[in-house]
Amino acid sequence: ELCRSHGNTANNATPAVSYMLERLAKRFDNHLFFTSYYMSTREVPNHDMPKNTGVLVSTMTYPLQATGTKAEEDFKVLMKKWKDKMAHVYVWDYVNNFDDYMTPFPILNIMQRRLQMYKEAGVNGVFFNGSGTDHSTFSQLHFYVISKLLLNPYDDWKALVTEYCNKHYPTAGDLVANFVIEQEEWTANKNHALPLYGGITQSLATYLPEQQFVK
Repeated sequence: ELCRSHGNTANNATPAVSYMLERLAKRFDNHLFFTSYYMSTREVPNHDMPKNTGVLVSTMTYPLQATGTKAEEDFKVLMKKWKDKMAHVYVWDYVNNFDDYMTPFPILNIMQRRLQMYKEAGVNGVFFNGSGTDHSTFSQLHFYVISKLLLNPYDDWKALVTEYCNKHYPTAGDLVANFVIEQEEWTANKNHALPLYGGITQSLATYLPEQQFVK
């Protein structure tokens, strides 16, 4: 009843969560307190929040795709709405197919575009939801390149791939680098949204060039 009195509905918990967040922020003003844009807390607060509050914005509504889409424009608008209410806006993005950690997932070209957009939108930081450890294919390569792009989202990701592969695969570095770059470009030309939960049929249709992979 108390949550409803603050404005909660069956599908929206933002009012009560924001009320709790605001109370905590005012009581402990030397700490930061965060809410999330996810599921039942997708509504933006209806008033300015204290300076020591923030939000972690999930990109579930913004599919992984190489070129600009309406979803990208909508996400920019969403981030501005949160920036207008919160001092700290972080993005929670995804870098794996969570039903298939083994098939190489071409995330670098797409992520560069997204990081550039996040920077231009004034985002404070990015959290990448991946495999959690290094058991997904090329994960260490992805960690390296994405770390570099976090420092400079306008860096040359292809050169970073080649640099990493030549250092860590001294015999097959060129072969690995060429495949990774070819797969990224093939996926960009397909221009389909990458599946975050997809089987081999979806992989072949969106991000796995079969002949190059077998070669």
